[in-house]
Amino acid sequence: MDKLKVIKNAIIIGISLFIISANSQEKSGNFKFKALDFGLGIYNDCQATLENGFNGDMEFQFDINSNILSFQYKCGIGLIDNGTLFNNVFDVFLEVNLLYGRELLISKKVLCGFHLGAGYIHSTKLFGDVKNAMGFPVSIKLVHVILKQISLGVSPYVNFNRLNNIYSLNLFLRVKFNK
Repeated sequence: MDKLKVIKNAIIIGISLFIISANSQEKSGNFKFKALDFGLGIYNDCQATLENGFNGDMEFQFDINSNILSFQYKCGIGLIDNGTLFNNVFDVFLEVNLLYGRELLISKKVLCGFHLGAGYIHSTKLFGDVKNAMGFPVSIKLVHVILKQISLGVSPYVNFNRLNNIYSLNLFLRVKFNK
């Protein structure tokens, strides 16, 4: 448990330093707040427990010379099927992730992005089975530009961790802040 507290504190310190450096470097023109993504979707753990549910995420994206650094917060709630009626167990997970990514312009209105990183995952069952772990998220984003500042997209996502890998498919709205 002490190792997890150290990991959690290291991630919180890293995120704080990331935000502080973002504010100080934003004036230089190389580091810009790019966009904010809001996503909703479904998830599954693809294991024998058959955990299924809904999830949502919010991702703050920063542009650094065509590289994308992101801070992502993701949460989900689902059911674990125990095989008997009315004996299902609720499960809730929370993730905090730092991601690095690149985007490729496919056409004038379509982008494809690849993001990977590291983060912290917290999972809680209904009756107090609390678990924490380090996670390694990977996502691909297909984005369609609707207006200059508004885009819609789809994102398959996986978080590799020691608890249970989480696979999700989200639809998201992107609000862009710079040109």
